[in-house]
Amino acid sequence: MTELFCKNCKAPLDMNAAKDGVIECIYCRSVFTLPKKETDRQALDYLRIGEHESDACDFDKAYTAFSKAAQCDDREPEAYWGMALAQCKVQYVKDLVGNRLQPICHEVTDTPFVQNRNYLRAVSLATPEQKEQYARRGKEIDYIRSEFLRRRNEGRTYDCFLCAKVTEIGAETQKTADCNRANDIYYYLRDKGYKPFFSERDVQMLTGADYEALILYALTVSKCMLVVCSDAEYLQTPWVKNEYTRFLELMRGGEKASDAITVVYANAPVERLPGREGKIQGIHALSMDAMSRIEEFVRTHVRTEIQRVAATEQPATGLGNIVSQAVGSVCTAAQKAVKEVGAALHSVRRKAAGAIKNAVAPQPVSQQQAEQAIDFRLSGMTIVGYRGAGGDIVIPDWVTSIAHDAFAAVENITSVTMPKKLKKFEKSAFGKQRKKIRFCYR
Repeated sequence: MTELFCKNCKAPLDMNAAKDGVIECIYCRSVFTLPKKETDRQALDYLRIGEHESDACDFDKAYTAFSKAAQCDDREPEAYWGMALAQCKVQYVKDLVGNRLQPICHEVTDTPFVQNRNYLRAVSLATPEQKEQYARRGKEIDYIRSEFLRRRNEGRTYDCFLCAKVTEIGAETQKTADCNRANDIYYYLRDKGYKPFFSERDVQMLTGADYEALILYALTVSKCMLVVCSDAEYLQTPWVKNEYTRFLELMRGGEKASDAITVVYANAPVERLPGREGKIQGIHALSMDAMSRIEEFVRTHVRTEIQRVAATEQPATGLGNIVSQAVGSVCTAAQKAVKEVGAALHSVRRKAAGAIKNAVAPQPVSQQQAEQAIDFRLSGMTIVGYRGAGGDIVIPDWVTSIAHDAFAAVENITSVTMPKKLKKFEKSAFGKQRKKIRFCYR
């Protein structure tokens, strides 16, 4: 039989080892379903076209190709399996971390994948071994769907999705300059009060279906996207391309503003994204006003999204409703202004008191101490902010105090271990979640 290649590791597959429509790669242990031996040659050609179009995210063309394969041979399960994937816009991409093919959902439908009529048709025609693989994959796709819906019900939102190539080719731990730059942008925006999303910061401990579910959710709810790219070739990296391609689909569908994506470049300008017509007015990452321009881009789209939601959720019917809405808006704005003034005065008093109390310059930390506290933002030996992954946090022994609101923006802290030498610990350091955190001393 013809020798093919593993879609995951690209190793050769000896088709003589196939059994009942299933073959396993002896190198990476990936398992694949195969067309029947007696399947019509023209049907096989259409199956290959369908796979190619799915890899290119052109699901309409993929569905057409798989449909033609089914017309050539209406007993071929792979044709109906391909139709189900294309209909639900599911693509398989290599997961470098898990060394496997990961299902990527380009949208979430109301109907579970395992209830799709083409999926059910594929299962009905499959061998027992194929049926087991279809069921396993269908379960994984629906798990991603359920996790997406769970997060949506929780109401978590993101303002900006940061897309960047994370590691160098062939390196598991060596971060790219783009990754480090995206990391800086992430903390800058967070310090400014925004809610950015960056996989390196928000999905650190998740893999497989859990990772994909959160990526899908963040892409859907984020108001805008920053593609951090210093080399146009990085745009062809599978995971990078996957993220901005899905965001472009949301833009084309009217779910995002038409200008909700831009490129933060470093060397030569990156003016175009594959799959998007027209040039992009990017932001030069090395310019003096780069961060302020990035903040303005995010602020504009957050404000635009708020206005769009308000327009769709508050239909004006009649003069009475218009007047009522106008009065309500004025009252709400006035109440907000009063609160903001009060909060500003409180903040001024607190900062003034802190400035007086800490008039002496903070004692500098050593290079070794700074390396130990890479997840913390410091002022001398005082922790004033946190940029780690949350979970169980250990405060370094030499830290003397923790400032107001230092950890208030971190939502997933489970425990905090503090040194006995800690002199000062502001009660407001952990915000409203303080009661949920387990504190201990060493």
